[in-house]
Parts: sequence; C-alpha cells; structure tokens
Amino acid sequence: MRKKITFTLIMIFFTALFITLFIISEPAIASFSGEKEKVIICVEIKEGDTLWKIAEQYYTDDYKTMNLYIREIKKCNGITEHIKVGQKILIPHYITT
Repeated sequence: MRKKITFTLIMIFFTALFITLFIISEPAIASFSGEKEKVIICVEIKEGDTLWKIAEQYYTDDYKTMNLYIREIKKCNGITEHIKVGQKILIPHYITT
C-alpha cells in the first residue's frame, strides 16, 4: 500500500512539473524568414574566367535570364570590353536570409 501511495505521489509531482514547464516555457520555433537579400561580393578574375562562368556560380531565378544578369554585372563594373586576369569585379547576387 505504501509503494502505491509513493508511486502516485511521484507521478503527481512529475505531471505537475511537466505541466508547469509546458506552461511557462516559450515554444522553440526555428527562425527562417525566407526573404531574399541582394549582396555584392568582389571576385578576382583568374586565367580562363569568363563573365558567363562567373555568373553561373551566382545566378538565381531572381534574374529573368543569364544575359540580363551578365548585363547587370557589366553595368556594376563599367565593363564595356573583355575582363582581364587580375582584375577585380563586383558581383551582385541574391541570398536567402
């Protein structure tokens, strides 16, 4: 009989503890906004690089076409001719925050 009372008291204690913790704790919710942010990075041109190859690494569907994306890269850097090895260019692209 004494074991049954002890067991019941222990169960009541843990149930009360669980309910208390459940009520006073805030739910843990992962924070993911899924919003896109445009950032700019600097890339140094290496042997064999082309604007197309570089653009492929950072292209997302936020740009309508690859050609429009390359046009934006050119505009950001004032590029009218070819890129040169050692040249540093700015690459705008979108990241998910």
